[in-house]
Amino acid sequence: MKTNLLWVVFITFYWVSCEENPDICLERTPIPVIYNVFNRYDSVHYTYITKTWSGDNGGTLVTAQNPDSIYFRDVTVKMDLIRRIDSVVPPKRDTIHVVPDFEWLHDKKPGMFAYPDCPVYTLRYNLEDFDAIISYISIPGYKTIVLPYNLLLKPEINFPHRDGMTIAILPDKGLIIDFKGGSVNEVRFFFEIITKSDAGFTSDTVVFKKYMSNGRTTFTYDNLQSVLNLQLTYRSDIEYRRLGKASLEIWTGYGSFPMLPNRQEINYYNNDYTVPGSPKIPTVFIYGGTVGTNRVEKLELDYLTHEAVANDTILSRFRFVKW
Repeated sequence: MKTNLLWVVFITFYWVSCEENPDICLERTPIPVIYNVFNRYDSVHYTYITKTWSGDNGGTLVTAQNPDSIYFRDVTVKMDLIRRIDSVVPPKRDTIHVVPDFEWLHDKKPGMFAYPDCPVYTLRYNLEDFDAIISYISIPGYKTIVLPYNLLLKPEINFPHRDGMTIAILPDKGLIIDFKGGSVNEVRFFFEIITKSDAGFTSDTVVFKKYMSNGRTTFTYDNLQSVLNLQLTYRSDIEYRRLGKASLEIWTGYGSFPMLPNRQEINYYNNDYTVPGSPKIPTVFIYGGTVGTNRVEKLELDYLTHEAVANDTILSRFRFVKW
């Protein structure tokens, strides 16, 4: 009799503990995560749509790089390409309606999107003649997500106090660059390194990157010395090295670019989530935006810059010569 009573108690606790929806379960709401970048000077543009969950502590970037992420089904993406016409009164705008292709990317470089096997919505369209783009993303069970972007022009670049066609980067005189771009900007300097070794001549490139806002920046001799010191290696078979052509490139953008040092994140919050003491749950995470690029090719370094590098004791092991 005692044994039967124990079985009754055990079974009772078993059924109570196996309640399908116990109160201790935490809410896990699927949240759309959207990554897209539009460049008016490109002809192929990707939109990547995946999901995360409430309470993941900001794991949206991790989700983007996970090829096993769970994707929403039956998503539709439509876009309006807008061209503003200001030459007429009142101003008007032409709109073209397009539908991106759904496809899988199986061969791409690692980056923000998952690698490999990344499902994307691909817009193949030259946007150079357009001023804005609006994306309409419909996910079953969610309100349509509307994302408007003004397409950026190429950033403006000029070099004040530049003498002729050459540039100088000296210990007491850096290269001043004025530019006008977006809210986030990446300045990239490329330097060609020509090497004479036992095997003959070769050419390599070193790159210096700088993140900043609009306005004026200066590329100093310390910057040049640092990029050469960090990216070159000593080789006993090298007879000499010399600096070749230099190039400047500026990437500019508006939007949410969390991979940059001044990381930004755009969240749309659900204002109906009013549980006391609980954080707001975003209804969608948005990354990316609109970007523009400009590049100045074949900048000539003057003789004094070549001489400064050749005489630099910190760089002496790399065997630079003046010409």
